[in-house]
Amino acid sequence: MPRLNKFSSLFPDITVRVTSSAQFENLQEQHIDLAIRFGSNAKHHTESNLQCDYFGEGKVYPVCSAGLAQSMQFTKAEDLLNTWLVSLDNPGCYDWPTWFEHNNGNDYQNHQQWTQVHSTDMSLNAVSNGHGVTLAASYLCQEQLASGQLVIPINIAHPNVVKRYFVYQKDSAKFERIKLFCHWLKQEMDAYN
Repeated sequence: MPRLNKFSSLFPDITVRVTSSAQFENLQEQHIDLAIRFGSNAKHHTESNLQCDYFGEGKVYPVCSAGLAQSMQFTKAEDLLNTWLVSLDNPGCYDWPTWFEHNNGNDYQNHQQWTQVHSTDMSLNAVSNGHGVTLAASYLCQEQLASGQLVIPINIAHPNVVKRYFVYQKDSAKFERIKLFCHWLKQEMDAYN
């Protein structure tokens, strides 16, 4: 979203309507021209009459506010258990238990400070304001990381990467516009890899 103004500047005649959903929405029923789907199950959940094009992947890291990282002095994975862990209420395969187990830590099972939210935007908002640590794909918070508002306190990626896909109707009347947007977004994402 922070970079959408670039697309609108390049293509002012193309109206963009953005909606968000944690579900695999039916594109025809919801009048969606293009879906951007994330995760290892995206291709599996795409109907056969739709085109599903892979356009890269990103690593998921723990992120928190610079102030929290400075005050807590995190040095190892278990140190994150000294604060709130912010998680999506439906995290899929990018969950805290998998991250901790990948780092040989099972103490998370006794951890009491959990906050569950509905979206990554909400989790990033919470941690930006000092409320613990969340897991996020670094490209979703690149600007906050670059400005120093957010930091990666423990530089250990989640073992599961986020795969990204464009999903659209193969014979869409808006195919040329869809192609322009896909090309633009792929270039934007590639700039951060």
